[in-house]
Amino acid sequence: MTNNPTQVFRTLGIKLEKEGEQLLAECPFCGKHKFYVDPGRTVYHCKVCDARGNADTIIGNLFNSVYRKALRAFHCKSLAKKRGIPEEAFAQDKCLGFDPLLARYVWVVRDSKGKATALRCAVFTGKKAQIRNLKGTKLGLLGAEALGSSASDVPVYLCEGEWDRIAVQYLLNKLEKPGVVLGVPGAGCYNSKWNLWLRNRHVICLFDHDDPGKAGACAVYKKLKGSCKSLRFLSWGEGKREGYDMHDLVKDNLSKLQASFDYIQEHLTSTPPGAPAENKTGTASQEDAGDKAEREKALAPISIRELEATFHKYLHLQNCDLLHISLGCMHSIFLPGNPLWLFIVSPPSASKTETLMPISAWSHCHAISNVTSKGLISGFQLQGGSDPSLFATLEGERAALIIKDLTPLLQAGDSERDEVFGILRDAYDGACTKVFGNGVKREYSALHFSLIAGVTPAIDAMDGVAMGERFLKFRADKELEREDDRLRAVKAIENTGREDEMKKALQHACLRALCKKYEYAKVPKPDKHFTHVVSELSTFCAAMRAVAPSDKFSDRQSITPIQEAPPRLATQLTKLAQGLAIHFEADSLSDRRIIRLLKRVVLHTPEVITMRVVSALADYYRYGPATTKQILTRCPTLGRETVRTVLARLLRCNTITAIIPSTEEQKLGAQPGYLLEKRVQQVIQRHRLFSGLPKNDPLWRAPALFIGKRMNT
Repeated sequence: MTNNPTQVFRTLGIKLEKEGEQLLAECPFCGKHKFYVDPGRTVYHCKVCDARGNADTIIGNLFNSVYRKALRAFHCKSLAKKRGIPEEAFAQDKCLGFDPLLARYVWVVRDSKGKATALRCAVFTGKKAQIRNLKGTKLGLLGAEALGSSASDVPVYLCEGEWDRIAVQYLLNKLEKPGVVLGVPGAGCYNSKWNLWLRNRHVICLFDHDDPGKAGACAVYKKLKGSCKSLRFLSWGEGKREGYDMHDLVKDNLSKLQASFDYIQEHLTSTPPGAPAENKTGTASQEDAGDKAEREKALAPISIRELEATFHKYLHLQNCDLLHISLGCMHSIFLPGNPLWLFIVSPPSASKTETLMPISAWSHCHAISNVTSKGLISGFQLQGGSDPSLFATLEGERAALIIKDLTPLLQAGDSERDEVFGILRDAYDGACTKVFGNGVKREYSALHFSLIAGVTPAIDAMDGVAMGERFLKFRADKELEREDDRLRAVKAIENTGREDEMKKALQHACLRALCKKYEYAKVPKPDKHFTHVVSELSTFCAAMRAVAPSDKFSDRQSITPIQEAPPRLATQLTKLAQGLAIHFEADSLSDRRIIRLLKRVVLHTPEVITMRVVSALADYYRYGPATTKQILTRCPTLGRETVRTVLARLLRCNTITAIIPSTEEQKLGAQPGYLLEKRVQQVIQRHRLFSGLPKNDPLWRAPALFIGKRMNT
């Protein structure tokens, strides 16, 4: 809570005195002078009433045991007289209590899980109250604990301050209307960290009718839009005086509360009062995400068959695997845990843009053409102090980021590329901080976004360690030998002149696929079969991504070979499977459609050259060790030195075994052969990894006829 945790005890009125190595005070629970505090561990224990806890729990314990019980009927009556609304309104507020030691009213502030994090304290001077946060604690969202026990379709009302919150809660209770009422500790105090608590909720902002209230509503709009299902604002009508608020509205209509509720409903708008004109009117590309989300809710979900038919109508596709994987990644943004990041690898003009761009019209999606370090985090200060960085837009949101083409970054200098991937590594873990030479400090602590980036096969030349292994890969098409290139050209000619029609049709189909009314709490969980399959696939993929660093111009190794542990891969594959389960509306993660797509991702995530060599070795496994010449026969697009380099790395990483012929055999022309390690070959065989691949898969090869004696395996 603070750098000096014992400060919390003192600000609660507990007078601590030195007693040996501990601190001693009068117990706030029983009143006896036997309350000991260990200043090192900041734990407390009363030797009389046995009250115990620490600096983080004392606020909640005190409120439950003392402050809430100390609030009497005469306190509520006194508040009713001062505030002009019935005492019932104060008695029903479960966050309100009274501190008998310091004679002040208090509100306990809890997080969405019910943990007490702060205390709001009110001291009256006549009818006016001065309300402050307890020193040493951070500002919080009053009433947030009710979010965890309410259904997602129950509206959430954001009020400005404690009195407005009490008034609105009283209004809803008397009218028996559903709603969770939250109190922001000031018009300009909304924190984007609270966005995670409000995702998938219908939020209504009821700030005051004054300049701070309007500015605060605009700040909420900027920070919260796109993170919740819908966001609306109370736009006070004509005839209301400056400074009029929800407390005044309820107080003025105590005999006709329904009129107050109707007034709120009639004056709700999708943008806050005083918002810049460009937020209210604009083109579709500048459209408010809240308005887009409202329209998306009205769309009828689309079946998988209709979705595929729409894309086949305008694009020549052998299959829609890229589309399904991209939509599965989009659905995963609302799942708990780390985000899902994916490279879509394909040659230029291979339909990846035509697939990704329609998805970018989704209200939870942010699309950019390319990425730079200054675009992610900018040190430039706009007028008014606002932050133009991309991360400022993503902060606190459950969102998806689509990068149309990452290839320009790969062609940039090493320093820029390393800086971008360094920033992304931090962002993947949820927090990122950067200090600029002009003194500007950018700090983001609530980042959670899925990422899909289109890129050419040049990505395989990147060092996997530089990217931090945060990305899965899906290879959407072959680099060469595409049998249907002419048919693709024919389809493109047919679409000439109706590009707008195609764009709208594909966008509409994708939005219908993403608007499925799905309860994320009911997403299928990993069963025994799925766990077994994904644990083996992730271990296999980690082995294929192992690296054996050596000097650039020699074969000397600077460090031993490195293979990542598979837990991160297993988590990423599970999250992708859950996103696909939402997309396919599957009852199990072991659905054959999901497992098939996961296998393709596992094969595509390592370097494609490595996987082609492994595929060739798998083909020859039953017939004995494969020589370099035999591997080249199965991989005609690879050079001899390239294959030898890959084999050397696989040897160092214990993925294959070298079979060296005897001296006599070498004299007869025998060449060294290579065998996959048995554990690797078993995974390939058990899951038929290289079988059933579509013809446009870079790892597809025509079946080969082998003549020879089969090994006893």
